[in-house]
Amino acid sequence: MTANAHMELSRDGQTLHCRGEWTLSGIKKLSRQVPHISQNQITLETSGIIYLDTAGAYKLLQIRNSLQKQKKGVNVAGFSAQHQMIYSLVETKLQQLPANSQLKPQACSWLTLLGHWSVQKIKNTYFFLAFLGEVVIEFGRLNYHTLKNVWRGGLKIIQTAGCQALPIVAMMSFLIGIVLAYQVGLLLKDYGANVYVVEATGIAILREFSPLMTAIIIAGRTSTAFAALIGSMKVNSELDALATMGIAAVERIVLPRVCALVVTLPLLVVWSIFFSLAGSMIMAKSQLNIGYTAFLERFTNEVHLTHYVFGLIKTPVFAFIIATVGCFQGFQTDVNSDSVGLRTTAAAVQAIFLIIVADAFFSILFSWRGL
Repeated sequence: MTANAHMELSRDGQTLHCRGEWTLSGIKKLSRQVPHISQNQITLETSGIIYLDTAGAYKLLQIRNSLQKQKKGVNVAGFSAQHQMIYSLVETKLQQLPANSQLKPQACSWLTLLGHWSVQKIKNTYFFLAFLGEVVIEFGRLNYHTLKNVWRGGLKIIQTAGCQALPIVAMMSFLIGIVLAYQVGLLLKDYGANVYVVEATGIAILREFSPLMTAIIIAGRTSTAFAALIGSMKVNSELDALATMGIAAVERIVLPRVCALVVTLPLLVVWSIFFSLAGSMIMAKSQLNIGYTAFLERFTNEVHLTHYVFGLIKTPVFAFIIATVGCFQGFQTDVNSDSVGLRTTAAAVQAIFLIIVADAFFSILFSWRGL
């Protein structure tokens, strides 16, 4: 049981006894008011102090200075040799401060804040590029044995990131197909060009909507899961345990996730295309009186296979972005629970942003090549 710091005034009023633990935690309950002293000469008796740290020494100096402001003569006595060293050190440091000095928080200008933000973003970009380089190097080191371990670890990722995502991808794709056909159909109906809804929705779904929306869904679902898992491993020192055993974290954790998503995302896009076209067919039937057979016949005749290929070409890049961003944010987690949540949010935001940037790059590239 600790004895908090306390003060007792002697009966003659000439000695103020300081007792207990004069430490940062011990002085919390110490009264801020110095006992009323009528004598002109007072002695601070400190032999009863059990423990003393710099916070306690600073408190004693505050009491001494308060008494001196009341025109009292103050004598400090009773320190042990160790306590005297601490007290003298704090007193010396306080005397070195300028007169009337106060520690005030300095307000940073907007230019300073912008500079700090820019430096932080540059550092994050550098670390991310270094992480990508490490991932590529580990891919180059793969052999039959390590590749077998990677695929073994990736099977569970395929189940969680692929199979368990089928319902949400199907529902979202079906609704997107309905909305797309409805909006396009409203415009074409006014011009009597109902049948062109097949080409409009088909090309949009194959080239853009299904690959992009599926990647965004998986980014919000899987990239965050990767960041949270690796972040929790770092908080629990599991990554340190892997390093102690000589196991490369990138090979054991990152590569299975990258390989699993590169395989899974194209299959999910095919799944998304099927349900998006189903939604478009239903809306075309109900709104524009285009039968299911007529829709499918025109789709196969007018929508070329190249649109399907160009849509699928982008998906491995999207998968690589999702996996690497999620794993990178997980490795960047600090050793506290708050950081896990922050990195999880950052993984979703950055993955979605980079997916949109990559999709825009592919669109410009295909347009430039006339594809």
